[in-house]
Amino acid sequence: MNLSTARVRAALALTLGTTILSGTAYPVSTMAHAQDAQQTLTVRQLYLQVEERLAQTGKIYKTLIRRTVQGGGIRCTDITQVWVDARRELARAQTKGRVTDDQQGQTTDYAYSTVYANGTTYSRTDHQEYVETSPVWICHGAHTAASVILGCHNPVQRWTDSLQSGQYAGQQVLVLLRKGMESDEDTDRTYTTRIYLDRRMLLPLADTTTGTINRKAMHGITSYVSSLVATSSLPASFFQPSSIGYRGRANQIRQEMKPVPSGFSVLWLGLNFAGGRGLPAVSIQRAVAGNGGVRNFSIELYYAPAGHLFAKPLFYMEEWSSSAARRHPLPPTEPWRVRQTVKLANGHAVILSGRNTMAYAYIGSTIVLVQPQVSALSSMAALKTLIGALRPYRPST
Repeated sequence: MNLSTARVRAALALTLGTTILSGTAYPVSTMAHAQDAQQTLTVRQLYLQVEERLAQTGKIYKTLIRRTVQGGGIRCTDITQVWVDARRELARAQTKGRVTDDQQGQTTDYAYSTVYANGTTYSRTDHQEYVETSPVWICHGAHTAASVILGCHNPVQRWTDSLQSGQYAGQQVLVLLRKGMESDEDTDRTYTTRIYLDRRMLLPLADTTTGTINRKAMHGITSYVSSLVATSSLPASFFQPSSIGYRGRANQIRQEMKPVPSGFSVLWLGLNFAGGRGLPAVSIQRAVAGNGGVRNFSIELYYAPAGHLFAKPLFYMEEWSSSAARRHPLPPTEPWRVRQTVKLANGHAVILSGRNTMAYAYIGSTIVLVQPQVSALSSMAALKTLIGALRPYRPST
């Protein structure tokens, strides 16, 4: 039986308070020749030294992770294998798990693979046709290796990290104490995670997590078995995004456009647009498509500065059919707005400026609402350039 999408999302959210590599039980003999950490070590120094010490080994850090997290009537168990190449700032993770709803007696299995390369996270579930991309979250001055091993939070969420002395399994350890609060449209979470670190290589030994999810108690434990392996033991393409099915940004956008129904004409600027008067060079970040036929369909396209695909979008465009079943929004008519109508080859556009700038374009059977997200694009010239450059999307482009 399958859990509802919302329940699965809530279940997977249980694991967000723990790092992807949050506890390790490795043979210390393989990690020898490192000096004990000083008690005065800062969190920033911890992250940097983890990367430095692993890079000096010249090998791949490999970990088998077993994790159980429970809360809010949902239990998650998963097994993850992670490989980290600290010298080349590369990593890969493969996870298989099960979500169980104890209240309803339902379960669902999940699996996904992730590659960290070129400052980018490439992730794909077993049921996805395309690979999702996002920036690698880094923190405390570190890079990909330490960020994957010790964890880095989403910059928009509230976390605090501190370092203190402690004990684990009868030995003196360092404790990376992480406290956080996270929320999204489905869940609110609070948690405290204690990551127990070996004092020699500063790598995790184990962790425990306690907290709440939607005000219900949550707790989690993780065990790891880790070692160092030779780079030659892995395929040459092991850390390449193509190894999990990534075929480039053009293919990714094509996959995101697949829900577009026959008869609906999407207008866009292409994968890349060189810019023009008032408008800098831009590249498409993503397409967020709705569902249904032409009369119910809508889509959002997000564009970012060229060469900075994970930056804040400069603008987004929402599109729907002029024959849409729901009443589409009309240009605002407040008296303080400056209104200008622009004739186009296959329609017209209404550009509005004032406290905020926007444009409504009526081109063929498609209506486009353009919403600049930065003040730099608030000029009439920028929006005229943008509207004038819109063209129909073709799957082959």
